[in-house]
Amino acid sequence: MKSADEILAEHGIKLESPAPGRYYAICPRCSHTRSKEHQKAKVLGVTIENDRAHWGCNHCGWTGPERGNGNGRDRDRAGFETYDYCDADGTLKFQKVRNPPGSKTRFWMRRPDSHGGWINDTKGVDTNLLYRIEEMNEAIALGRTVLVVEGEKDVNNLWRIGIPAICNAHGASEPGKQPKWTKAHSEQLRGADIVVMPDHDAAGYAHADAVCKTSLGTAKRVRVLKLAEHWPECPKGGDISDWLAAGHTCEELDALTAAAPDYVSATARREKVQASEGAPLLDDVREFLARFVVYPSDHAQIAHVLWIAHAHLMDAWESTPRIAFLSPEPASGKTRSMEVSELLVPNPVAAVNVTPAYLFRKVGSEDGPPTILFDEIDTVFGPKAKENEEIRALLNSGHRRGAVAGRCVVRGKTVETEEISSYAAVALAGLGWLPDTILSRSVIVRMRRRAPDEIVEPFRRRVHAPIGEALRRRLAGWAAAILKAATEARPQMPDGVEDRNADIWEPLLAVAEIAGSHWVRLARKAAAALVAVAREVEPSLNVRLLADLRTVFGAEEQLATKKILAELCLIEDAPWGDMKGKPITDNQLARRLKNYGVKSKTIRLGNDRFAKGYVRAELHDVWRRYLPRLPSSDKDVTGVTPVTEPDLWVLDVTPVTPQGLNVTPSDAPEAPPPVTPSREPCDGLGRSRKTP
Repeated sequence: MKSADEILAEHGIKLESPAPGRYYAICPRCSHTRSKEHQKAKVLGVTIENDRAHWGCNHCGWTGPERGNGNGRDRDRAGFETYDYCDADGTLKFQKVRNPPGSKTRFWMRRPDSHGGWINDTKGVDTNLLYRIEEMNEAIALGRTVLVVEGEKDVNNLWRIGIPAICNAHGASEPGKQPKWTKAHSEQLRGADIVVMPDHDAAGYAHADAVCKTSLGTAKRVRVLKLAEHWPECPKGGDISDWLAAGHTCEELDALTAAAPDYVSATARREKVQASEGAPLLDDVREFLARFVVYPSDHAQIAHVLWIAHAHLMDAWESTPRIAFLSPEPASGKTRSMEVSELLVPNPVAAVNVTPAYLFRKVGSEDGPPTILFDEIDTVFGPKAKENEEIRALLNSGHRRGAVAGRCVVRGKTVETEEISSYAAVALAGLGWLPDTILSRSVIVRMRRRAPDEIVEPFRRRVHAPIGEALRRRLAGWAAAILKAATEARPQMPDGVEDRNADIWEPLLAVAEIAGSHWVRLARKAAAALVAVAREVEPSLNVRLLADLRTVFGAEEQLATKKILAELCLIEDAPWGDMKGKPITDNQLARRLKNYGVKSKTIRLGNDRFAKGYVRAELHDVWRRYLPRLPSSDKDVTGVTPVTEPDLWVLDVTPVTPQGLNVTPSDAPEAPPPVTPSREPCDGLGRSRKTP
């Protein structure tokens, strides 16, 4: 390496002293062009440090010294890095200078002059050259795969471990803006096998998409490798240099590169389908599913078809339903349902025992919401449920558009907060049952083992994937054609489908209405039937207590706590006689009823005795809100429906002979004459009331 003295002498720069320091000298480049009185003006700033020299002229802008060597380690000043861009023949065309961190401008470019110095612009220079193109061409000639990354630092780090890589000089543009990668860049990759590796941020993914789109048809093969999908700890903006710094190896990268999927453009992922072709398309999807899956009912099959179609229209919905394939025993077709669904839904993510970090990164991906196919979900909500609170929170919140999951992340010594979108279509499969927070937002399909006479076709992904993917492209094309109609759809709910169930079924019924034909009828029947089945769930212990209390009370107005406890323990198949080895106590009863605003009080029994107990008046409203109606009897005195309260609770009490009420059985040939009341009439709750 030349000394500072030699470099300065070579460029005609004369200093008073060669010692380290800052000097001003006459500029040999521009002094002779100036007026006579200014030719000796010292306008060239020169710095000497560590036997290196660099300079810059305040008048003509000439800077030096020798150009860098292309490895990013040539620093003109502390914190500045330079990168040489040469043409295919190795001739230097321009240099990119990266400013120190914190600078207002991240980088700038300069071109060489004919004297070994620099001109601080790129006028007349083609800046569409790829970085380290000469070495890249040698790698392409040898048939090697070339990685396309976002920055020169990444390129140098990859070449350092023997992996060919390139980038463009101008980096990535912000999403929605004109891409900085051009057709001229892609033309230099003609015939190459490239793998595009985006930085983990919106700009990085947009840049990668532009590279892939522009290079299709020019490069021999175009693939995409998203590190964040294989690196749960990837920070926002993380790149290949961060990945290598985290301790990953060249061998790991080779394996990931070999498995990287081919890039498929958004337009190529869907076929052009007319909006009017929805019904036959859904028929084809239904037929495809029926080849491999035996459903418990036709209604379940219809729901599955509509759910798959709705997953292609996530931009249209305010809320997305989950679909839950549950069974009491293994080998009931749950996993097969998920495998077939994976071929038909957009952006599928097969999740089995995944980590929360992985799932968060997939759902928060810049590529849009994935479709999560979560098999063996019972492992998440089983004995180790406390270890999966983050996944539960994600699944609970992700049904609503705009929902986010908040997390704290540690980067170095800094703890930062981040919000990741959790909105995504989710299918679940598992043994047993799921928490109410999940089930209440799900279409429930209770799978069962195939009977000997129920025959299905063996599913082989390598054989059936092309058929499923063709259906997926048709579904994507149809979704694009009906997106506006789906966004504006407000389907009428069938009787009995209301509240949260209406939220679940609105997208599915909207899909059916847009498809038209027989799908409207099939969807409405499926909604009513599956909602009715979903209500047949095992009640919570508190709801079971309310139901058993109603049985114990019968027609009584009040009961002592002691008698209630005794009667509860006598109910067959009830849990009250064995609450962790002991019968239910008065304190346990009080705590459970307190949740509903019901408290014990002192009541008066016969023979002027008093005891703690409960009264019907306080339980009536709770029964009415949390328990289903009991069937009314036309011959029961309590079966009359008050005119002023049409929804008043109907109690199951022992029938008595009507007295003082105009009760007309529905099967009586004619109404009997009114009877003058001999006692105070009943209000339908077993309480007497005074007549005005």
